[in-house]
Amino acid sequence: MYTKPCVGGTWKHQRWKRHPNHLYTSLKNLVTNRLGIHDVTSANMTITNHSRKGQLVIARKVFDEMPQRTVVSWNTMISTYSKWGRYEEALDVLSSMHFNNVKLNEATFCSGLSACARACLPSSYAGRQLHGLVLRCGLENSQFVGSALLYFYANCDEIQEARRVFDVLHEGNGLLWSLMLVCYVRCNLLDDALDVFDKMPARDIVAWTAIDFWVFED
Repeated sequence: MYTKPCVGGTWKHQRWKRHPNHLYTSLKNLVTNRLGIHDVTSANMTITNHSRKGQLVIARKVFDEMPQRTVVSWNTMISTYSKWGRYEEALDVLSSMHFNNVKLNEATFCSGLSACARACLPSSYAGRQLHGLVLRCGLENSQFVGSALLYFYANCDEIQEARRVFDVLHEGNGLLWSLMLVCYVRCNLLDDALDVFDKMPARDIVAWTAIDFWVFED
């Protein structure tokens, strides 16, 4: 027998709109108890939907009560916390992910390094630990991860480390050129900024904006 889902209609019920926790509990019981299943993909989508609404407590409940989690589940929770400025919690989830022997991928490192870069706390150590894991996972040549690493070091004003990442990965990666240029301008290293600008294979709006900012500020 096929039971037609009626989730869309339940959202219109005023009592459940006023009490989202009640809605969450009811839907979870329907899925796990009456139907006897718990679809990982649906749970991941539920976390994403609650994240968009800023309902982080409910999103975390869904995550915590998943009997099985994929790498997507973990990455979704990390990006959820990072998106809403909960950087320490994002890094805690990432740490738990690693502790539970879940294989970290490019998306994991990008979200984690972004959280380290934007966190106004002593996150340099956490970012360096992630850099070490990047090397252990063999992702040091990934342009996506490289861009996240450069962004992290640039935000921490660690110019030499940012330049090391740039020197390894800049070939064919226009974003890294722009990030390196902005990094030098931000740190008032104008000779280095001009050197990067002159050597850029293609100059995008970010590069021109950075140079214009320096010219007018000077």
